[in-house]
Amino acid sequence: MNGPVKLLIGCGVLLLFGVLTLGGVFYFKVLKPATAMVAASHEAYAQSNQAFAFTPPADSQIPRERFADFLAVRSATAAQAKGIVEAVNQADNTSQADFKQVRTIVSSAFTSIFHEIPKAHLENLYQYEMSMAEYQWFTTMMLLTLHQAADQKQANNADYADADRILDAMIDGLEKEENIQADPEGQQDLKRHLANQKLKFLDENLSTLLHYKDALTSPSYVYGLDMSALAIPVAREEPQ
Repeated sequence: MNGPVKLLIGCGVLLLFGVLTLGGVFYFKVLKPATAMVAASHEAYAQSNQAFAFTPPADSQIPRERFADFLAVRSATAAQAKGIVEAVNQADNTSQADFKQVRTIVSSAFTSIFHEIPKAHLENLYQYEMSMAEYQWFTTMMLLTLHQAADQKQANNADYADADRILDAMIDGLEKEENIQADPEGQQDLKRHLANQKLKFLDENLSTLLHYKDALTSPSYVYGLDMSALAIPVAREEPQ
Protein backbone atom coordinates (compact mmCIF):
# COMPACT_ATOMS: atom_id res chain seq x y z
CA MET A 1 0.00 0.00 0.00
CA ASN A 2 1.12 3.55 -0.62
CA GLY A 3 0.42 7.12 0.49
CA PRO A 4 -2.94 7.95 2.06
CA VAL A 5 -4.23 4.40 1.76
CA LYS A 6 -1.37 3.08 3.87
CA LEU A 7 -2.04 5.86 6.36
CA LEU A 8 -5.57 4.54 6.75
CA ILE A 9 -4.06 1.63 8.65
CA GLY A 10 -3.32 4.15 11.39
CA CYS A 11 -6.30 6.49 11.24
CA GLY A 12 -4.89 8.72 13.95
CA VAL A 13 -1.92 9.55 11.73
CA LEU A 14 -4.21 10.20 8.78
CA LEU A 15 -6.49 12.51 10.74
CA LEU A 16 -3.52 14.49 12.03
CA PHE A 17 -2.12 14.68 8.49
CA GLY A 18 -5.43 15.99 7.17
CA VAL A 19 -5.92 18.59 9.88
CA LEU A 20 -2.38 19.92 9.57
CA THR A 21 -2.32 20.12 5.78
CA LEU A 22 -5.90 20.87 4.83
CA GLY A 23 -7.48 22.34 7.96
CA GLY A 24 -11.20 23.06 7.78
CA VAL A 25 -11.38 21.83 4.20
CA PHE A 26 -10.32 18.38 5.42
CA TYR A 27 -13.12 18.30 8.00
CA PHE A 28 -15.93 19.38 5.69
CA LYS A 29 -14.76 17.63 2.51
CA VAL A 30 -13.28 14.44 3.93
CA LEU A 31 -13.72 13.70 7.64
CA LYS A 32 -17.37 14.68 8.04
CA PRO A 33 -18.53 12.62 5.02
CA ALA A 34 -16.38 9.68 6.20
CA THR A 35 -18.01 9.79 9.63
CA ALA A 36 -21.42 9.71 7.96
CA MET A 37 -20.35 6.74 5.83
CA VAL A 38 -19.23 4.79 8.91
CA ALA A 39 -22.56 5.46 10.62
CA ALA A 40 -24.46 4.44 7.48
CA SER A 41 -22.54 1.18 7.11
CA HIS A 42 -23.13 0.31 10.77
CA GLU A 43 -26.84 0.95 10.29
CA ALA A 44 -26.86 -1.22 7.17
CA TYR A 45 -25.18 -4.03 9.09
CA ALA A 46 -27.77 -3.66 11.85
CA GLN A 47 -30.51 -3.95 9.22
CA SER A 48 -28.99 -7.20 8.01
CA ASN A 49 -29.37 -8.53 11.56
CA GLN A 50 -33.07 -7.70 11.40
CA ALA A 51 -33.49 -9.15 7.93
CA PHE A 52 -31.80 -12.46 8.77
CA ALA A 53 -32.29 -13.26 12.44
CA PHE A 54 -29.50 -15.38 13.86
CA THR A 55 -29.25 -17.36 17.09
CA PRO A 56 -25.85 -18.95 17.77
CA PRO A 57 -26.00 -22.73 18.20
CA ALA A 58 -26.38 -23.60 21.87
CA ASP A 59 -23.67 -26.28 21.57
CA SER A 60 -21.22 -23.88 19.82
CA GLN A 61 -20.83 -26.34 16.98
CA ILE A 62 -20.09 -24.88 13.54
CA PRO A 63 -22.61 -26.10 10.93
CA ARG A 64 -20.47 -27.33 8.05
CA GLU A 65 -22.67 -26.33 5.09
CA ARG A 66 -23.38 -22.87 6.48
CA PHE A 67 -19.67 -22.41 7.17
CA ALA A 68 -19.10 -22.92 3.45
CA ASP A 69 -21.48 -20.00 2.80
CA PHE A 70 -19.51 -17.87 5.26
CA LEU A 71 -16.26 -18.70 3.49
CA ALA A 72 -17.80 -17.74 0.15
CA VAL A 73 -18.84 -14.33 1.51
CA ARG A 74 -15.43 -13.87 3.14
CA SER A 75 -13.43 -14.76 0.04
CA ALA A 76 -15.54 -12.67 -2.36
CA THR A 77 -15.44 -9.62 -0.08
CA ALA A 78 -11.68 -9.84 0.43
CA ALA A 79 -11.08 -10.02 -3.32
CA GLN A 80 -13.40 -7.05 -3.95
CA ALA A 81 -11.75 -5.05 -1.17
CA LYS A 82 -8.36 -5.73 -2.72
CA GLY A 83 -9.54 -4.38 -6.07
CA ILE A 84 -11.04 -1.27 -4.48
CA VAL A 85 -7.88 -0.46 -2.55
CA GLU A 86 -5.64 -1.11 -5.56
CA ALA A 87 -7.71 1.37 -7.59
CA VAL A 88 -7.09 4.05 -4.94
CA ASN A 89 -3.40 3.18 -4.81
CA GLN A 90 -3.18 3.53 -8.59
CA ALA A 91 -4.64 7.02 -8.36
CA ASP A 92 -2.16 7.82 -5.59
CA ASN A 93 0.79 6.65 -7.69
CA THR A 94 -0.19 8.72 -10.71
CA SER A 95 -1.00 11.99 -8.93
CA GLN A 96 1.17 14.98 -8.15
CA ALA A 97 1.52 16.02 -4.52
CA ASP A 98 -0.34 19.35 -4.47
CA PHE A 99 -2.93 19.96 -1.74
CA LYS A 100 -5.98 19.74 -3.98
CA GLN A 101 -4.95 16.35 -5.33
CA VAL A 102 -3.97 15.08 -1.88
CA ARG A 103 -7.46 16.00 -0.67
CA THR A 104 -9.01 14.14 -3.59
CA ILE A 105 -6.88 11.04 -3.00
CA VAL A 106 -7.55 10.98 0.74
CA SER A 107 -11.27 11.55 0.17
CA SER A 108 -11.32 8.70 -2.35
CA ALA A 109 -9.49 6.46 0.13
CA PHE A 110 -12.02 7.19 2.85
CA THR A 111 -14.91 6.54 0.46
CA SER A 112 -13.39 3.23 -0.59
CA ILE A 113 -12.68 2.01 2.94
CA PHE A 114 -15.85 3.24 4.62
CA HIS A 115 -18.43 2.94 1.83
CA GLU A 116 -17.45 0.76 -1.11
CA ILE A 117 -16.00 -2.14 0.88
CA PRO A 118 -18.93 -2.37 3.36
CA LYS A 119 -21.32 -2.09 0.39
CA ALA A 120 -19.64 -5.05 -1.34
CA HIS A 121 -19.62 -7.00 1.91
CA LEU A 122 -23.34 -6.38 2.47
CA GLU A 123 -24.20 -7.46 -1.07
CA ASN A 124 -22.37 -10.73 -0.47
CA LEU A 125 -24.09 -11.22 2.88
CA TYR A 126 -27.53 -10.69 1.34
CA GLN A 127 -26.72 -13.10 -1.47
CA TYR A 128 -26.37 -15.84 1.15
CA GLU A 129 -29.13 -14.46 3.43
CA MET A 130 -26.59 -13.97 6.20
CA SER A 131 -26.63 -11.28 8.88
CA MET A 132 -23.54 -9.48 10.09
CA ALA A 133 -24.16 -11.03 13.51
CA GLU A 134 -23.94 -14.50 11.98
CA TYR A 135 -20.87 -13.52 9.96
CA GLN A 136 -19.16 -12.25 13.12
CA TRP A 137 -20.06 -15.44 14.97
CA PHE A 138 -18.43 -17.57 12.27
CA THR A 139 -15.37 -15.29 12.27
CA THR A 140 -15.10 -15.56 16.04
CA MET A 141 -15.54 -19.34 16.09
CA MET A 142 -13.03 -19.79 13.27
CA LEU A 143 -10.33 -17.70 14.93
CA LEU A 144 -11.03 -19.07 18.41
CA THR A 145 -10.75 -22.64 17.15
CA LEU A 146 -7.53 -21.98 15.24
CA HIS A 147 -5.87 -20.06 18.08
CA GLN A 148 -6.82 -22.54 20.79
CA ALA A 149 -5.76 -25.51 18.67
CA ALA A 150 -2.48 -23.79 17.76
CA ASP A 151 -1.79 -23.20 21.46
CA GLN A 152 -1.92 -26.99 21.90
CA LYS A 153 0.31 -27.81 18.93
CA GLN A 154 2.82 -29.55 21.23
CA ALA A 155 0.18 -32.15 22.17
CA ASN A 156 1.38 -34.53 19.42
CA ASN A 157 -1.87 -33.97 17.53
CA ALA A 158 -1.65 -33.57 13.75
CA ASP A 159 -4.85 -31.49 13.56
CA TYR A 160 -3.54 -29.00 16.14
CA ALA A 161 -0.30 -28.70 14.18
CA ASP A 162 -2.34 -28.06 11.01
CA ALA A 163 -4.25 -25.30 12.81
CA ASP A 164 -0.97 -23.66 13.79
CA ARG A 165 0.28 -23.77 10.19
CA ILE A 166 -3.00 -22.34 8.86
CA LEU A 167 -2.94 -19.48 11.37
CA ASP A 168 0.67 -18.67 10.49
CA ALA A 169 -0.24 -18.73 6.78
CA MET A 170 -3.13 -16.33 7.34
CA ILE A 171 -0.93 -13.84 9.19
CA ASP A 172 2.01 -14.26 6.80
CA GLY A 173 -0.26 -13.83 3.78
CA LEU A 174 -1.47 -10.47 5.04
CA GLU A 175 2.05 -9.32 5.84
CA LYS A 176 3.53 -10.38 2.49
CA GLU A 177 0.66 -9.24 0.28
CA GLU A 178 -0.14 -5.94 1.98
CA ASN A 179 3.20 -5.22 3.67
CA ILE A 180 1.37 -4.94 7.01
CA GLN A 181 3.27 -6.30 9.99
CA ALA A 182 1.05 -8.14 12.46
CA ASP A 183 1.21 -6.48 15.87
CA PRO A 184 2.12 -9.10 18.53
CA GLU A 185 0.26 -7.10 21.18
CA GLY A 186 -2.73 -6.90 18.87
CA GLN A 187 -2.68 -10.67 18.45
CA GLN A 188 -2.64 -11.09 22.21
CA ASP A 189 -5.55 -8.67 22.50
CA LEU A 190 -7.40 -10.75 19.93
CA LYS A 191 -6.80 -13.94 21.91
CA ARG A 192 -8.06 -12.25 25.07
CA HIS A 193 -11.14 -11.03 23.18
CA LEU A 194 -11.83 -14.54 21.92
CA ALA A 195 -11.40 -16.02 25.40
CA ASN A 196 -13.84 -13.45 26.81
CA GLN A 197 -16.57 -14.70 24.47
CA LYS A 198 -16.89 -17.78 26.69
CA LEU A 199 -17.38 -20.02 23.67
CA LYS A 200 -16.37 -23.65 23.64
CA PHE A 201 -13.41 -25.10 21.81
CA LEU A 202 -14.58 -28.26 20.05
CA ASP A 203 -12.48 -30.75 18.13
CA GLU A 204 -15.52 -31.15 15.86
CA ASN A 205 -15.19 -27.48 14.87
CA LEU A 206 -11.51 -27.94 14.08
CA SER A 207 -12.46 -30.88 11.87
CA THR A 208 -14.89 -28.62 10.00
CA LEU A 209 -12.24 -25.95 9.53
CA LEU A 210 -9.69 -28.44 8.26
CA HIS A 211 -12.24 -29.75 5.77
CA TYR A 212 -12.04 -26.29 4.17
CA LYS A 213 -8.41 -25.55 5.02
CA ASP A 214 -7.48 -24.30 1.54
CA ALA A 215 -10.34 -21.77 1.64
CA LEU A 216 -9.25 -20.47 5.06
CA THR A 217 -6.19 -18.82 3.53
CA SER A 218 -7.78 -17.68 0.25
CA PRO A 219 -7.17 -14.98 -0.78
CA SER A 220 -3.86 -14.79 1.04
CA TYR A 221 -4.62 -11.40 2.62
CA VAL A 222 -8.09 -12.37 3.94
CA TYR A 223 -6.94 -12.19 7.59
CA GLY A 224 -7.24 -8.41 7.36
CA LEU A 225 -10.96 -8.77 6.66
CA ASP A 226 -11.32 -11.03 9.69
CA MET A 227 -9.82 -8.38 11.94
CA SER A 228 -12.05 -5.70 10.44
CA ALA A 229 -15.19 -7.81 10.87
CA LEU A 230 -14.60 -8.21 14.59
CA ALA A 231 -14.14 -4.45 14.99
CA ILE A 232 -17.70 -3.56 13.93
CA PRO A 233 -19.58 -2.90 17.19
CA VAL A 234 -23.14 -2.79 15.92
CA ALA A 235 -23.31 -6.50 15.18
CA ARG A 236 -21.99 -7.77 18.50
CA GLU A 237 -24.36 -9.71 20.67
CA GLU A 238 -23.99 -11.41 24.02
CA PRO A 239 -22.56 -14.91 23.54
CA GLN A 240 -25.07 -17.70 23.96
